[in-house]
Amino acid sequence: MTIYVATLAVVFMVILIVRLQQQAALTSSQGRHEIFAGVPRLAVGFIALLLILVAGLRWRTGTDYVQYALDYPRYRDQSLSDVGLLGEPGLNVLVRIAAYVRDDPASMFFTASAVTISLIVWTYYKNSPMFGTSLALYVLVGAWHSSFNGIRQWLACAVLFAGHRLIVERRLGPYLAVVGVATLFHVSALVAVGFYFVPRTRLGLARFLAVGAASVLALTLYEALADAIVIFRDSSTETLLQNAYFQERINPLRVALAAGPLVFYLLISKQRTMAVEGHFYLNMVVVHTAIYVAALNSAYIARFAIFTVVYLPVLIPYLLTMEDRRARALWAGLLLLVYAVFWVFELRSDPSVASYKSYWDR
Repeated sequence: MTIYVATLAVVFMVILIVRLQQQAALTSSQGRHEIFAGVPRLAVGFIALLLILVAGLRWRTGTDYVQYALDYPRYRDQSLSDVGLLGEPGLNVLVRIAAYVRDDPASMFFTASAVTISLIVWTYYKNSPMFGTSLALYVLVGAWHSSFNGIRQWLACAVLFAGHRLIVERRLGPYLAVVGVATLFHVSALVAVGFYFVPRTRLGLARFLAVGAASVLALTLYEALADAIVIFRDSSTETLLQNAYFQERINPLRVALAAGPLVFYLLISKQRTMAVEGHFYLNMVVVHTAIYVAALNSAYIARFAIFTVVYLPVLIPYLLTMEDRRARALWAGLLLLVYAVFWVFELRSDPSVASYKSYWDR
């Protein structure tokens, strides 16, 4: 775990340095302010590069790593016409581009990490009112190291997240095009069509209870969910239902941590002063929590939460609406601490990720 702790420490250090430089710029001359104007973007690039290098230069790190490495020749050589649009040809295209640089499975992992992480980090930079906090949370909620597994699904998530402003701006056509691109990496991205109908205003008690009831009801509908999934999979409903991963229960702590920001909103945040856009991110986290509730008895179903967990690091800065800067900093620190404890626990629970090896350890 040393590499992860060191990476997070560097991320925090860069964010702190940038913050101190920005404060210095505000109290100095206009000329000095202009000198520091470009530092945040440089910092974004540096942090993104660091996260990409650690993720992209891993070797046999992640549950899916070996299977993806074994499938590399197929991704590289299979005819795109044989794959078809619903055959998820996105990674095939990405692998062929990477193979021009180096014909090695390692190039596939590096390219996939570069695309996934750069899209997500840039989206935080463009949309979060507290970029540093969002970036730290991106690591601490597990989204960064989770992308070491489920590579195709995380590529689809990154594409969807990068295009989520189209939902806020109510541009259905372009958003459906984004969903179409995401499905080229993983067909499960089709569920994101429903995200377009997530309200951009306060959810209201009635709709909140309806979402909660639907997620609880889903606990009894796994067979129907399996029927829907196998439409796009070379498998039968019976085989999927008997799959050990489908039957694996998830840790209830995941549900609690997903719901934590909602409790914070109800009990601590000044709800009426939260920015309008914050309500969309709040509602996306409601959906995220509902997915985890629905997936309590199936880790396979929980993978759909990949598409929603990335919204949590954007929401939390919107919840920190306290006028007192010290109070805001205190609550931000406490929230980061809570998620840091969860992050350590989650890493330790996944030995395939915790025991990091680099490309040079081959």
